Amino acid sequence: MELVLIFVLAITLSFDTFAASIAYGVNRPFIKFQEAIPIAIVFSIFQAGFFGLGFLSGTFLSTLITTYSIYLSSTILIILGIRMMARPFIEIFREEKKPKKNLNLVLLSIATSIDAVGAGVSFGLMYQNWFLASIIIGVVTFIFSMASIRVGKFFGNRMERVSEIAGGAILIILGTMYLISP
Repeated sequence: MELVLIFVLAITLSFDTFAASIAYGVNRPFIKFQEAIPIAIVFSIFQAGFFGLGFLSGTFLSTLITTYSIYLSSTILIILGIRMMARPFIEIFREEKKPKKNLNLVLLSIATSIDAVGAGVSFGLMYQNWFLASIIIGVVTFIFSMASIRVGKFFGNRMERVSEIAGGAILIILGTMYLISP
């Protein structure tokens, strides 16, 4: 039964990453499979790592992060979404250097993984096998991320500018949903 719960938890935690990865694929419609792997790995490491951090940190860090996580996640997602939506209209963004793209990936990974800290704390109150849970969460996140980058790439190849705006809108909607959800 514990294994089923871990898989359900992993899928649930991966939904934010799924949406963000679609936006990532839309933004890079010509991304190759081998280029998508590091992106999915980063999302997976943050998701599994934040879950493990939550489990190990207990209530102290959980209370601190839970208090500000909604605002932090929302702000990061909305800013990245606005930036992505502006990209087709502002030529400066086309000259973006690789380190800035990596920073965006890290920020997006943090924004979509903050809820995993709280899940880790909750999991720690009920179960002890946090390492197995972290591995499963990382693997499921990787699979979801790879699949959704592919979905985003599919739409990005067909609609170019419209898809970049749509990808940005997805991030803004996700950030807004963080703010308005209870």
